[in-house]
Amino acid sequence: MSEIKDDDLTQFNLKYGFLIESLSIKNSVGKNWKIIEAFRWTLTIVIIIVLRDYYSMQITSLLSISVLFQALHVKYQPIENPTEQKIIFFNELMTSLYLYLTLVLTDFNGENLLRDKIGFSLLVLMIFTVAVNLIKTLIKEVRDISAKIKNWL
Repeated sequence: MSEIKDDDLTQFNLKYGFLIESLSIKNSVGKNWKIIEAFRWTLTIVIIIVLRDYYSMQITSLLSISVLFQALHVKYQPIENPTEQKIIFFNELMTSLYLYLTLVLTDFNGENLLRDKIGFSLLVLMIFTVAVNLIKTLIKEVRDISAKIKNWL
């Protein structure tokens, strides 16, 4: 078996480094996270298309996938940066909450007296999630810009 040379590793990182950038390579889940995510999105698309006439089954399936990914995040922590890991977990949690509230709105539950309040809760949840992600992005950009200014001076 041939050894991997530093030059080969450098060439690999230059060519394919974006595939494993920010991933934790401590475990097999982290090493294969992009593949796992691609499978998840493929499965999500299949569920959305195949179960389009069965809303409650569609939402329940998507909710199950979201909960599974939350468990993967907690157990394996596939992202190296702790802040990014927390934001991704937060987004998964908000996705699950959104799907759960959406499930309550389906015809599966019959007449729902709280339909308007649940709809408003979905709107608030979406605004809150977007706001948290925007604030995180703004904080990261301000830190990056201030670091560049310090290096420039």
